[in-house]
Formats: sequence, C-alpha cells, structure tokens
Amino acid sequence: MLQRLFNLITAVCVAALVAACGGSPTRNDDHATVNPPVIATITSVRPHQATTQTPSGVNTAAGAVVGGLLGNQVGKGKGKVAATLAGVVGGAMVGSQINQNTKVVDMEELTLAMPDGRSIQVDVNAAGFRPGQRVQLMMHGKQVDIKALP
Repeated sequence: MLQRLFNLITAVCVAALVAACGGSPTRNDDHATVNPPVIATITSVRPHQATTQTPSGVNTAAGAVVGGLLGNQVGKGKGKVAATLAGVVGGAMVGSQINQNTKVVDMEELTLAMPDGRSIQVDVNAAGFRPGQRVQLMMHGKQVDIKALP
C-alpha cells in the first residue's frame, strides 16, 4: 500500500515538473546580435489571420498522471517503478500533443522599403499600420521589433 502511494506521489510530482517545464526551448543566439535601429517606410499592409498553438500544461499533467497510473499496473518491485516512470513520461508527451490551445490572431503583413533600396516583408500583430507610415526597426537576431514613428 505504501509503495502504491509512493508511486502515485512520484507520478504527480513528475507530472507537475513536466508541466512546469513545458513550452518551446529558446536559443540564446537569437538575441546575441542587436543591430542599430533602421528607419523604413511601409509600402503596403495586408491584413490576415494566423493560428498559434501553445501546449496546455493541464493536458500534459493529466497525461502524466494517467500514464503513471497505467504504468503502475505493470510489473513488480523495481520494474513497477520503472514502468510507472515510463508511463509518466509517455503520458506527459501524449498529453501535451492532445487538444493544444489554438488561438486565432489578427496579423498584418507589412512590406517595408529599406534605406538601402531593398524591400522586405514582416508579419506583425495587427496594430493599424498604414502605407506611407515611417517605422523604426530594431533587429535582435531573428526577431524584429517595429515601432511607428510620428
């Protein structure tokens, strides 16, 4: 009985840990290079919608608990503990993929005339940009921050 309680507590703790660590890993080199600000002019704005998916920590935790409970039904002794832990990890992985939170976001695709004559396109959250507007771009590796100028 105590072994079962220990296994259940272990499964819940691991599930909570996995849920807390959920999300995408970040790369440190994405923000390693910060370029000086660039002033550009918007030549066109195309509104559109995009969907984003973020893993749900609740689904991950529930999957880990169910996986741990199922794994706990297999084996005896140390094999049972290993099966429980394998169930927790497998359940967490499956739970994170099931029913991810999907959100529709209003976006704008901006075409920008750069000072060197190039034309680039950038997707941003809808903010009411308009053609002819001047903007300041701050580039941080692969991320671009855009600020409207007066």
